[in-house]
Amino acid sequence: MTRTAIEIVGVVAVILSLVFVGIELRNNTEAVKADNHYSLLDLSFTQQLVILEDPELSAILSKVLSGDTSSLTTEQQFRGNLMREQLFNMWEVSFYNARSRQLEAEITIALDNYYQRLLTTSTVEWWNDNSASYGESFQLHVNSIIEDGGA
Repeated sequence: MTRTAIEIVGVVAVILSLVFVGIELRNNTEAVKADNHYSLLDLSFTQQLVILEDPELSAILSKVLSGDTSSLTTEQQFRGNLMREQLFNMWEVSFYNARSRQLEAEITIALDNYYQRLLTTSTVEWWNDNSASYGESFQLHVNSIIEDGGA
């Protein structure tokens, strides 16, 4: 084999290797997206199960989200606000996963629509008092939804 033929074979081998790496990278990216989606669903199902299995907690969260907390004790209000905070934490995780393209676009939209249902009047008041606990980009995202009438 001549030197030119060996160089051509080498270039072809490098190109094929790069194509293989690209395919593997794309497959890995799709697997990460699926894992992230599953993890978010698992967290959501776990939280919902806790709420469903505890009628008192369900009633507390319902009252906290509706703003009807006058009949709740301080401890019950605290529990309800912790649940609300967990919901916002999951929304923030899904938001940042979406921004880094670790979730499919249609799942991102669905999750965003799901979490926007939390933006009741009392939750917007809570958000205004607690939004500093969240990332700046997420704060801007939620604030823009509120300003656009999402609540």
